[in-house]
Amino acid sequence: MKRSTAQGAALRWSSGLRNQLQNARLLAELCQPDAPRRIGIAGCHAGAGASTVALNLALLLRERQHSPVWLAEADVRRPVLAGWLGMAGGGFNRLAEGDTTLADCGEQHAATGLQLVTASVAAQPLLLLQRAAERLLPPDADRLLVDLPPVLDAPDATLVAPRLDGVLLVLEAEGTRWEVAREARHRLEAAGAHVIGAVLNKKPHPIPNWLYRLL
Repeated sequence: MKRSTAQGAALRWSSGLRNQLQNARLLAELCQPDAPRRIGIAGCHAGAGASTVALNLALLLRERQHSPVWLAEADVRRPVLAGWLGMAGGGFNRLAEGDTTLADCGEQHAATGLQLVTASVAAQPLLLLQRAAERLLPPDADRLLVDLPPVLDAPDATLVAPRLDGVLLVLEAEGTRWEVAREARHRLEAAGAHVIGAVLNKKPHPIPNWLYRLL
């Protein structure tokens, strides 16, 4: 695993989102020793802010635990993390090659302390995701967050999500209709994924418990 000294011009650190995630019961649950180790974060459609939520949640988990936190980007159609963090992308794409492991493709980011596996655009997204999804295994007791592609824009997310321990749906406060959120949840569950909760992005309040039940 390489070590990156890039500082990144735009870490996409959101104070409002940080406060929301800190105050949500979800963060406390994810910090428990028996919490799911491999969690996907997905929006219903592009633009919901799933990548921003994934990065901020990874940073908060990194602050709260001693074991390494991995952030892997599984969107090989519209990858963004490498550009945000000033890194070369493509580590995730290499997971589909030979006997490559997650540790082989990761890069420690000096500015954040995260173990990052960023993506680049793939010529054959579905084939790459099918192969790479089987190798999303963090070393030892490390935690892994996976920035998933939008659920309803293409079948990509349903190829990766069932390989994880759970998925968080990111809902855009002013842009995601509840019927769209339910359809995204149903599509994930039909593929065999386990939806464990939701994050209401672009709003300074945690998503209420009654909304979890409606999804």
